Amino acid sequence: RPIDRADARFRPILRMFACWLAQDVGKAPATVRLHLRLVTRFLDGVAGVEDVRASLRALAAPTIEDFVVSYAHKQGPGSQRPMRSTLRCFLDFAGAQRWADTGLAKAVPAFHRYRLTHVPSGIAADDIRRLLATIPNETAAGCRNRAILLLLATYGVRSGQLCALRLEDVEWSARRI
Repeated sequence: RPIDRADARFRPILRMFACWLAQDVGKAPATVRLHLRLVTRFLDGVAGVEDVRASLRALAAPTIEDFVVSYAHKQGPGSQRPMRSTLRCFLDFAGAQRWADTGLAKAVPAFHRYRLTHVPSGIAADDIRRLLATIPNETAAGCRNRAILLLLATYGVRSGQLCALRLEDVEWSARRI
């Protein structure tokens, strides 16, 4: 259990937070465990040596931002969103308990993730050569398939452009499409 593994100073707060998540918010047990693990990391990073509640009362937006940015640099994009969500939830809870300023959840920064940022650049040349070697040259369909694959691989023609391509789009004498 995340509470049993946490620092003894954090356990009373984590127990209250777990009850609030399960009973008042209606979170599933697996989600509660995830929130507890992430809040423990947060408390490890920001809590003082003595009184945890005093550390929460002294908590300010720059401290939260610094923690989230530091966490984001150490973790992958997939783990950043759960931490931000957990922090917003915990800071709302801490504000309701009067352990922290209300509205601190707004200090949790948002990161923009752009779609398709990790799309592979293309198929390796060796893989393309192996694929082309499997296509028979003796049939009309084989020649067509080979031409299609060469257009896709060599010139970067997209599949939508390829589907829209017509015979009259090919300038045979100029060797241009």
